[in-house]
Amino acid sequence: MNLENFEKEIIQAIRSLPPEKKKEALDFIELLKRRVAKDSPTRLKGLWKDLDVDIFDKDILDCKREMWSSFPRDPNK
Repeated sequence: MNLENFEKEIIQAIRSLPPEKKKEALDFIELLKRRVAKDSPTRLKGLWKDLDVDIFDKDILDCKREMWSSFPRDPNK
């Protein structure tokens, strides 16, 4: 089966579900995406990939925002 037909089959299967099951399907897809992200760590995540620590891109972005939030943006101040 080629990828295009496979994606169409997935979409048709999801469309045939009742609304509450569509939400479950979406939750499962999100779980799969997190697993893929965990298996393919970014450079920073690779430092602790064997320590069974779940850190997601959003966590890293939040830390960066917090770290840089008090950094002066105007060098003249």
